[in-house]
Amino acid sequence: MYRSLLYLNVKPGKVEALIDWYRDVDSLGKAVELVGCVATEIYPLPDEPNCLLVTALWRGEGDYQRWVDHPYRKRLTGGINEFLDDSFTESSKGLLLTSILSAPN
Repeated sequence: MYRSLLYLNVKPGKVEALIDWYRDVDSLGKAVELVGCVATEIYPLPDEPNCLLVTALWRGEGDYQRWVDHPYRKRLTGGINEFLDDSFTESSKGLLLTSILSAPN
């Protein structure tokens, strides 16, 4: 399995608006529906009030790349940038980790 980690540096005061935006565009649901993402979640970082962590579980590295390349995700780039301190591009992606041990197998 593969786990992607995407850190989002959010403009001050925009965290709740960004979470609402994620709900409205259903980005997490679309990753599962369109490219076979197993599961995905958003976490607040306890010591970083203006940072969110988006994680996703993928069966293969190619599944994550299909999401990065998917036209639906690319269309979201302009919308997400209104909430972020850092520019998000159509090809932006997070850190992809490969599992070496898991349970249950």
